[in-house]
Amino acid sequence: MSLRSFEVSNYRAFVEPAKVELKELTLFFGYNNAGKSALARVLPLLRDSSFAKRGLPLNLESATVRGGEFADLRSRLTGLRKISLVLEWNDPEIRKVRIVLQDLPERRQHIVESFELEPPAGPALHGEWVVPSGDVMEPTVYGIRHAGGAETRVAIDWLGLIPQVAPGLPPEKERLMNALAAVTKGLQDTLWVGAVRSMQPRRPPFPRLQPATIEPDGKGSADVLAWDKRYGGELFAAVSGWYAKNTSTPLDVAIRADEYEIVTGISQVNLSDTGEGLTQVLPVLVAGAMAARTAKANRSSYLVIEQPELHLHPAAHAPLAEFFCTIAAAASAPKILVETHSENFLFGVQLAVAGGLLDPDRVLIHWVRQDEQGYATITPIPMDRDGRPDAWPKGVFTEEAELARQLLEARRQRGAK
Repeated sequence: MSLRSFEVSNYRAFVEPAKVELKELTLFFGYNNAGKSALARVLPLLRDSSFAKRGLPLNLESATVRGGEFADLRSRLTGLRKISLVLEWNDPEIRKVRIVLQDLPERRQHIVESFELEPPAGPALHGEWVVPSGDVMEPTVYGIRHAGGAETRVAIDWLGLIPQVAPGLPPEKERLMNALAAVTKGLQDTLWVGAVRSMQPRRPPFPRLQPATIEPDGKGSADVLAWDKRYGGELFAAVSGWYAKNTSTPLDVAIRADEYEIVTGISQVNLSDTGEGLTQVLPVLVAGAMAARTAKANRSSYLVIEQPELHLHPAAHAPLAEFFCTIAAAASAPKILVETHSENFLFGVQLAVAGGLLDPDRVLIHWVRQDEQGYATITPIPMDRDGRPDAWPKGVFTEEAELARQLLEARRQRGAK
């Protein structure tokens, strides 16, 4: 099973439905404050809400929420207290899931107001919250029915976005509810590396257990690399190989007793003493290699990267894009979502497509914009086999030419005096 697309409505600045089709490599471009980060963080928010923890459907303790409330997620441009989600799946049991979340600020909570589960064949299953007559909210009861069929009322305890259904559902309805739980849990293999990344520790203790993941700020990347260097080597080879090829600075892990160091170059300089670009790109590369390994094991894998080129010289942006294009071209590839401002990163993807490394059907650009009233929209832009984007927005990536024109004009005016 894998997620094919997600769609949000009344979320942040996206009042109207904004659908993100997920390819092996999905790119978000747009100006600052257009809504790119808000869309990119939908996947890690769903990941954090896919663990069976008692509480609210959306995990508001997720780092994606940044300490906010449900009211900070729903759009401020409307009076609606709801957020709508539509998730399309490549799954034999369930094709599409629609969930409407309703804010109940007077109770300081939000609930699943309604849901619809659409199988590949046959009628969809609808669920509607039965509003309680009094102040008691537990148990949360839903009226569940197939289109045109009889309604069954049953209590559902939402553990995040995973439904725990009380006994009493007919088998065909129970099967679809179980399918919802299964596809939701499939989002747990989502890695997110944000744009604000911390320094890796200088000489940390060697991890006692194999690290399972890395944090959004990149913490844990060094542990993953050190463990793999000692017990595997596949991740280390991918990451170190990129450094050696594109920065002329081979990477290594020096393990000494119970500690280790990430070092670079012939002189074995600690990574903490190198340039910011070399340290900031480490979590990006480690996350990419981890997502590729998960996908290779025939598991659904998702990776969200914000500003992967942060602090890197522009000459390294295209090679970084090639790194992700190689992962996206694999037979079993993760779904990679990259938010970037880098024209050189885009050039790197175009080169990979034009050179035959990456099939254009595996890449899709999403242009995100926000109008003067604050309403955000998203436009999908496919590529052809020559790496040319279709219908690129007018004026995008013309800043350098405009600055060059202004420089020539300034020189001309000075010479005329």
